[in-house]
Amino acid sequence: MSKTIWWRVKLGTRVDILSRIASTLVGIVAVGMILMTFPEIRALGTTLLASAGVAGIVAGLAARPLFENLIAGSSSRSRSRSGSTTS
Repeated sequence: MSKTIWWRVKLGTRVDILSRIASTLVGIVAVGMILMTFPEIRALGTTLLASAGVAGIVAGLAARPLFENLIAGSSSRSRSRSGSTTS
């Protein structure tokens, strides 16, 4: 398997994982907001929204190295293609 194909497979897997995390967080927030409309269940909705916020922060911190590597890789790849040797 060539390096380009391997890189695309790794990137596709990471994007798939991040999209699943984002979809899950959106679903949790939606359910929490729906629960907030009922006065009897408002406490549960508040708890669910708070946990979604914490989960979002954790997911963002976990994804930080991924985005740093993507940006660094794309900038070094574009520099190597353009023939530029400056940093």
